[in-house]
Amino acid sequence: MRKSTALGLTALVLGSVAVRLSPLWSFLYWGSDTGEYFAILRDLVRTGHVSTTYDGWGVTYPYFPGMFFLQGGLAHLSGLDLPTVLNVLVPILGALSVVPIFLIARRVTGEDRVALFAAAVLVGAIPHAYTTAHPAPATVGNLLALTGLLLFLRLRTDRAALVPLAVVSGTLIATHHLSLYFFLLMVLGTIIVQGLARPWRWTAGSKREVAYASLLLAGTFVYWLVYATTFREFILTDVDIRPWWALLVLFGLGLVFLGGIIYARTRIGWRYRPRYPGLRYRGTAYASAVGVILILGIVSVLFGVPGTTFRVSPEGLLYFVPLVLLISFSAPGRKFLDFDRDGLPVNAWLSSSSNLRSWGLSSRHASSFPIDTWSTSSYRSPFSRVSALFASWIWEQSEDDSESSQAWPSAWPSWRTRSQASHRPPPWPVGGRGRSPRPWIPRIGLEIMRAASSCRTITALRRSSGSAD
Repeated sequence: MRKSTALGLTALVLGSVAVRLSPLWSFLYWGSDTGEYFAILRDLVRTGHVSTTYDGWGVTYPYFPGMFFLQGGLAHLSGLDLPTVLNVLVPILGALSVVPIFLIARRVTGEDRVALFAAAVLVGAIPHAYTTAHPAPATVGNLLALTGLLLFLRLRTDRAALVPLAVVSGTLIATHHLSLYFFLLMVLGTIIVQGLARPWRWTAGSKREVAYASLLLAGTFVYWLVYATTFREFILTDVDIRPWWALLVLFGLGLVFLGGIIYARTRIGWRYRPRYPGLRYRGTAYASAVGVILILGIVSVLFGVPGTTFRVSPEGLLYFVPLVLLISFSAPGRKFLDFDRDGLPVNAWLSSSSNLRSWGLSSRHASSFPIDTWSTSSYRSPFSRVSALFASWIWEQSEDDSESSQAWPSAWPSWRTRSQASHRPPPWPVGGRGRSPRPWIPRIGLEIMRAASSCRTITALRRSSGSAD
């Protein structure tokens, strides 16, 4: 990592911490259910364990004690008083979410500036900044889930990621059920989308992904159905389907059905070949995204947030306008993910979370339309990443290559032919075929730069051979 990138990421982390601790300038305690969290933490420090016999409102909290163990450990090691630990530790952990977002965007695009911009969106995005300022299990679950997604991206190519991924997953299971819920769906969605986009191959990497997803699925349901009794009795049963366990059966049958489709897909040689989006598509997609989100905002003012009984004030809606204008770049930017090395998994995350929330809107199931930390931050990952592509376009326009004007006339036709045959721009020459092209540069610009790069390489070889002689 370059020094400038490290300094930029450090500044973003410090800014994120400052934003999430800022409520303490005005409030002695900040958050929801703070009294319950304090009571559980106090009993943990006194007795050394979290009792599952609990008469508070949050009956499931003792069965997901991950946050309380972290707080208790800090109180024991540092000697800080419990109110300080309660107020400070978890919001700081929530602020650190910008780090896995940065690493995910950097791995997907190979661009430090895009990764920094993606992290910057997460620093100040109101839904994420507000909720992760709360010392709640969801804040810790958000950090763990984003870290798990980063490790899952590495799993296909790096078997060493399996051990830390297993540790993070186990901690997430014992920390927050909703973050785990979204994380599980995104892991399964990644495998399903990969199997539908191209014929499935049982490589070592795909075997690791399937084995991990199976263990995660088994561990999740064993924990929920066997150990977390109050969660099983009060949360899982809060659906409109009777009997409630029919939903779990349908979920299992759905996985079997999708597995059969993926197996049948192996008999079909067709592969998904994305087309490079034109300017008209980008403008239409952006305007449509802004319009849909603002319509939902107006509905939230007039009738209430879909799926809830909360109504937003007109003044409150105005605070979200800048964020809406920014994240709406995700709509035209989504197609550019198809040209990134790990863009397909990110598209799968966006598809999984979007489909789940759409179904929640239509069915008004509280369990499928959660207004929570992870439900907002799950969008920030793909949204901030694809929004960053277009913001980076402004910076890239300042780059100019003086040699390209001499190199492109003779070299351009061959690359033009190959580009038309594959319906996509050529790969970026510096990173090879495993790295992403720069989708904000016009196609002819990519070809010019490829030719210029080849010219510089040939010139350098000639100079080196001449000096050797």
